[in-house]
Amino acid sequence: MEGNDCSTKQKEEVLLSMERALADVEMLCAAYPDEVTRDDQYAIDAAANDDGDACFLKFTLKFSDHAKCQLQIMWKENYPVSTNVQIASYRCSSSPFEKSCMEAAISALRTTAQECLEHGVEGCFSCASAAFQAWHDAQQESPPFDESSLLEAQHEPSSSPQLSAESSKKQGSAMSQHCFDWYTGEPVVVQKSTFVGHVCHIDSAAQVPSALEQLISGNSKLQRATHNMSAYRVQEANGIWKSDNDEDGEHGAGKQLSHLLEMRNENQVLVVVSRWFGGILLGPRRFAYITNCARNSLEEYHQQQQQHGRRGQHPSTTAK
Repeated sequence: MEGNDCSTKQKEEVLLSMERALADVEMLCAAYPDEVTRDDQYAIDAAANDDGDACFLKFTLKFSDHAKCQLQIMWKENYPVSTNVQIASYRCSSSPFEKSCMEAAISALRTTAQECLEHGVEGCFSCASAAFQAWHDAQQESPPFDESSLLEAQHEPSSSPQLSAESSKKQGSAMSQHCFDWYTGEPVVVQKSTFVGHVCHIDSAAQVPSALEQLISGNSKLQRATHNMSAYRVQEANGIWKSDNDEDGEHGAGKQLSHLLEMRNENQVLVVVSRWFGGILLGPRRFAYITNCARNSLEEYHQQQQQHGRRGQHPSTTAK
């Protein structure tokens, strides 16, 4: 008798979770009537499943005539706490540009799905909205990366990028009084994707926003990079260690950069890795390229500092 009660309660919870998910999907379809299609043939009546663990609904996002992404939801009795939106499949044309747009959309979708899962909220509308926005933003990206332009900007007479008059006004007098000495490494090209590392000295975590603003505002190529991932690690004047990262849409990259700084025992350092997607998906290997790019730039930065007798000891000579 007790077992029947548990089974009935479980089915009720599955049906409740299904109602929540269906309401989320209906809101999504209402918001994007031309871009979202429900694949109702994949919906399975939860009440017909004794285990309450095999209920699916699939729907398709249409980004263009050739680019589509099929998503699925798997209901369990505690949806959306233990499971959320998953990617069933996606496809696009062979165009490198469209592939880069799809990669941006997929990355945004996965990041949003993880956030929804962590907060225990329905993810259909949020994930689809994030994917459509990322696709739209990627469509506004610049033409393929021009390495010569970046190198020209890198080797300008000034050791740091010059701020425009407008951006200088926005940053105020404090920013105008502090010019960050950025080191930029050589571009690394892997299957048409380009990675470039940048490193500068910081005295405190409070300087990070200004340093990043100076770097990116002074170079139009960096502004149009697919990702500008960053991390910093610094011991403040009061002896407290501070560190953080910004993944800039590349989920997982910021954490790897932070881990690299910690393993190298870096101090008073801000590192940025810029990536321009070249149309070929690199998969998990891209994280190795990002980390190696950052590591090489850090090594070259410290060598340069030591040669010129500047601040910024090599981490191997500092104590934790």
